[in-house]
Parts: sequence; C-alpha cells; structure tokens
Amino acid sequence: MTSRYRPAIRNLMRSVANRTLGALLLPSICATAMTAVAAEPSSKLAQYDVAGIVAFRTKYFAGTSGFEQRREAFARMMDDVPAPAGVSHFDVDSDGVRGRWFTPIQDGNTCAKRIVLYIHGGGFYSGSSSTHRALVAQLAKTADANVFAVDYRLLPESTYPSQIDDVLRAWDWMIEQGYTADRVVVAGESVGGNLAIELSLRLREQHRSLPAALLLMSPVTDLAVTGESMMENGSRDPIIQRTSMITVSRAYLGDVPPNNPDVSPLYANLRGLPPMLIQVGSTETLMDDAVRFARRAGTMDVPVSLEIWPNMIHQWQLFPFMIRDAGNAIQDGASFIRARTLTDNRTRTECISMKAK
Repeated sequence: MTSRYRPAIRNLMRSVANRTLGALLLPSICATAMTAVAAEPSSKLAQYDVAGIVAFRTKYFAGTSGFEQRREAFARMMDDVPAPAGVSHFDVDSDGVRGRWFTPIQDGNTCAKRIVLYIHGGGFYSGSSSTHRALVAQLAKTADANVFAVDYRLLPESTYPSQIDDVLRAWDWMIEQGYTADRVVVAGESVGGNLAIELSLRLREQHRSLPAALLLMSPVTDLAVTGESMMENGSRDPIIQRTSMITVSRAYLGDVPPNNPDVSPLYANLRGLPPMLIQVGSTETLMDDAVRFARRAGTMDVPVSLEIWPNMIHQWQLFPFMIRDAGNAIQDGASFIRARTLTDNRTRTECISMKAK
C-alpha cells in the first residue's frame, strides 16, 4: 500500500552500506511521507561501468591538489564527456546572472513545456554550466524542459553566502522573465542539491512562492559531516572522503557553524517545502546525507521519494552515455519533473520558448 503516511518500501533486505534499507527507515515508517526504493540496477555489470569511470577520472586528477588545480582537472575531464544531440543552448550574462539555457529541439524548433533551474555541484569550488552540459542537456531532452544552468561564484575566491546569493539572484531573474514558480523545478547534484534546498528555505522564509518540486542528486545536507556512511563507505567511495569534505566545509563556511540550518538543511525546519525526489548511490560516503534528510523531510509532511542506486558513485549522473544507470537515473528525474509540472490548467501541447518573457 502506498499513501502519504504509509510509504511503500521495496527490497527492504537489500544490503546498503553494511546495513539494510529497512533498518534505516522502518523506525519512522508510520510518521513519514517518504517513498523509499532500492533502485534496480540496469545490468549486473553496473560496477564495471563505474570502475571505468573511476579510471577515466584518475587520468585527470592524478597529482592535483588544492581547489584551483582540481577545478581545472574537473573542467578538462568534463570537456571529454559526450553530450546528447538535439539540444540547443546559449549563454546568459544579464543583471548579475550568468549561466546557460538548454532546450530540446523539436521538429527544428527550440520549444519545451516546462522550466528547470539547475544548480551544479563541485564542492563549492568547481563546476559550471559548461562542465555539466551532458547531464543538463540530457535532462532537458528527457524532461521536455528548458533548463537554465546557473553559474555561481566559487571557492576559494568567494565563500558563503556568495553561492546561495547568486542562486537566489538567478531565481529572481527567472521569475522576472515571466516564468511562474509553479512551473519551475529546481534540480542539483552534490552541493548543488544543498543550494537547491537552501534556496527553497530562503523563499519560504520570505513568504514567496516555492518551486514546483526539487530534484536532488546525492545532495550535501550535513556540512558538519556526521553521517555514519562517511566512515562506513570510505573505502568504497572514490570521489568524496570525510577529510576532504571537512576541508571544503571549513573553507566555505569560515566562522559559520557547520550545523547551522542556513547551510546544512539536515538541521532545518523543512515544513512546507515542495515535493522531492532524492537519488543517491549505495557506495557513497554521502548516502546518509540523503537518507537522513529524506527521513526528516518525511516526518515534516514533505512528499519525498528516495532512490538508492546499487554500486553507484557520487555524481554518476554526469556520465549519461558512459554509465547506463546515469541515463536511467536522469530518466527517473525527468519523469518526476514531468509529473510535477503538468496540472489541470496546463495542456501538454503548450510550448514555452527558451527566450520567453
């Protein structure tokens, strides 16, 4: 049975990070609005796909240190990641907002039926609308959406709250273009997921309209770095280690306490936030950031679905044509976006121009 207060939890006996999904979620099953799913891998070779990506990544990051070197390595790596055809894009630099619009091409026309604000990850120090073009373009294509990938200021040049201020400015700019909040989904991976949640919290505190939904991929929700999976998955996660997460957190926050709900949404009052789809890999050190946040959101009556993808590493969705389950996860996200942005007063044939006002 699936309802708001009795979540459907499948495959409870699947082992996740040396514990079971059931052990993590069952204590609060009657009090949550959560639907938890241990996602089925697309093939038994999923881990070998991931091993190839880890080797691919190592070519670029070997011997690097510091934020600037790792930022450059990430950009070089993502330049070599293929992006889908059939998606148009153009850059924006307007009123202090920078980023890139992506829109699917249909019958030779750039047209889509919904809007997504995408906030990239990269540890607050790397990433851009360019590095994330494969993920964002595939999301635009599968969700039939115009996606604006915002470029925000980065470490070490800029610290908190520069990043969230830039994201809020991008949201304001989009609304000023004439897009209505109930047609905009906010999506992001890693620290982009953190900023997506914090954007919604800011809008709620300002008594403003919230996004239609949040798509959160391996979101960083706890900059205090207290999740058990930080240690338990340390030997299985090739991307993020507890020590590196602490380094990023300290550089980003300065004197701001890491458990401040303004920076770590795991500790925030989440009531009234929009529906969420959260995806995380079973071998990620950030798995507990996703699971604990999903549970907290559910106990505060936020409709939330959690997908735990076996064997997937952090940011696997960046490689939709290199990891099969990256494309599958993006498809799940696209289905969620479609479901949350089509309501009774919107037709399936209505088109939003990328440059619409």
